[in-house]
Amino acid sequence: MTQCNTKTGLDFHPKLPVEVEFSVEDISSDGGLLLLRQVEDRLRICEVLAACVPDDRDPARVQHTRQEQIEQRVFQICMGYEDCNDASWLRNDPIWKTALGLSPAVEQGLSSQPTLCRLENAVDEESLRQMHLTLIAEFVRGLPEDIECLVLDLDSTAVEGHGQQQQLAFNGFHDAHIFHPLVLIDGESGEVITATLRAGNVGDARNADEQLAMFLAFLKALRPDCAVCVRADAGFASPWLYRCLEELNERYGEVYYLFGIPKNSRLNAELQSFTDRVRDHDPSGQHRMQQITTFEYKARSWEHPRQIIGKAERTGDKDNPRYLVTNLSGFSGRLLYRAYCQRGNCELRIGELKNHLSARRLSCQEFVANAFRLLLNVAAFRVMSDLRARLRRAAETTPQLRSLAKARINTIRLRLLKVGVIVRQTARRIWIRGPRTFGLATVFTQLLRGPPRS
Repeated sequence: MTQCNTKTGLDFHPKLPVEVEFSVEDISSDGGLLLLRQVEDRLRICEVLAACVPDDRDPARVQHTRQEQIEQRVFQICMGYEDCNDASWLRNDPIWKTALGLSPAVEQGLSSQPTLCRLENAVDEESLRQMHLTLIAEFVRGLPEDIECLVLDLDSTAVEGHGQQQQLAFNGFHDAHIFHPLVLIDGESGEVITATLRAGNVGDARNADEQLAMFLAFLKALRPDCAVCVRADAGFASPWLYRCLEELNERYGEVYYLFGIPKNSRLNAELQSFTDRVRDHDPSGQHRMQQITTFEYKARSWEHPRQIIGKAERTGDKDNPRYLVTNLSGFSGRLLYRAYCQRGNCELRIGELKNHLSARRLSCQEFVANAFRLLLNVAAFRVMSDLRARLRRAAETTPQLRSLAKARINTIRLRLLKVGVIVRQTARRIWIRGPRTFGLATVFTQLLRGPPRS
């Protein structure tokens, strides 16, 4: 199709006429893709995921390897192109070709939308299981050899569906037709370890035992002396999950849990004296006075008593008791409650996964294809998380970077990755030139020169 390069004149400038024309060749607005390429060369997360995807295509007719396709899809998510449809116009972009190992001058483009759609529907349940194991394995291998303790945050989230999708179901709590993913996160670094897609009408704790057993088996095989504490809110307060973690503790040693637990009349009675004390000293609730204590409690469905941490507090003119259940000992109730409150970081990371990396966009009809999409979002999170870690290291010597090093993913994308570059290929090399006025050019170059693939 012939492109029209007609000039458009604008007259808003007070001194000179302004003319607009789209005629410059080999220019891209996604220069930051080169940083993601460098990060992936070290992480190799796309490479190991690609090894899990079945490929029954005729080798003689294959133009795009599974690794190239997964890198294309993951990089699109990182750069804010949330849907496969975006590949229709990105596939011929010179910087995208360069980052994925193609020559920017060749006519062949990257995978099209139909090709990527076939990729998403090529996986099966066994492939998904292998991908979960791979994501866990890569995370564990990246842990320091001398790590002493690891905090795991379990949480669920709601992803609204679109039309007649497999296992999309109405959830009364969220008042919507949703999928109900289960997410496992490193409580210290905020790294998303893996995410399991589930039907919309399952409870928060469904499949948590399987995910934790899979993770702990791999962790204890490589880091047997690492203690693990699993944190979760009251939605995961299930006796069978406590039993599961206690059995894993007996099997591996040093496996602990710290869960929120719903309040009831018996727990409130145990905490009553502390509640009265708070009410006497802070009747209006303006000073947020707290009293924290520990006691043993046995529900009817429990085989044995467990330790409860109770917090008495006033919010406005109402009592606001909170309770935790744990198998940790030797720590004060206040210290454990404070440690539990740190799980708020987990919710921020899930927000980034859903809103900044488009994990809310699970629009395939097949359930397994949507589960694969969710894992691609997790891989994109890993890439962006590693880039943020590099920024934190750079901020140690460049103070003006501190705000960006603490920024959320969408801010890093807009300020660092969305930079225009000109791409030109010669007989000997590919030249990529960015604007002189790019404020983060020095940092960009420094990050490009980061550590190579290990």
